[in-house]
Amino acid sequence: MKFHPLSLVSLVALLVSCSTTLTTKQTESTTAMPQPLIIYKTNGDFQNNTPVSVSNDRKRVTGYPAPSDLTFRGQLRKPTPLADGYLLDNRGISQNTAFLTLTYEQYSKLENVPSASELFALIAEKSEITEMWRCKRKSTDSLNIIEARRLIRENRLQEECIKLK
Repeated sequence: MKFHPLSLVSLVALLVSCSTTLTTKQTESTTAMPQPLIIYKTNGDFQNNTPVSVSNDRKRVTGYPAPSDLTFRGQLRKPTPLADGYLLDNRGISQNTAFLTLTYEQYSKLENVPSASELFALIAEKSEITEMWRCKRKSTDSLNIIEARRLIRENRLQEECIKLK
């Protein structure tokens, strides 16, 4: 089978352009977007308890952090208390979050992460998020806290944020 030299050059050019296009698309799709502010309330005092994701029916653990995920720059990523029982998420939670009986400190020191079924057995009874809001993020952490407290104090969560739960 013979190839015409021009056909071979065209094929190589096509492959190179496809590769370049693919690389560009991958770069564009992996650009990090700033995380929104998540303000929430729970049905108990769970601000020191490790959060895990549970299924919609709350019958199994579907996601959990690595112990190293609970710290950032040497500090535990516990939620920030705001006002009126509201907390500012610093770790990444969702509407389907439950809280373990293990504190952030205890969990962060684990050498081996328990299995999902073992973690399910460690969920604090009836722990859940009762209210959750997604709000716009400000440029700095301190401004985020100030803004979140203002929204709560002025009763403006429903006007300036999106209710998730």
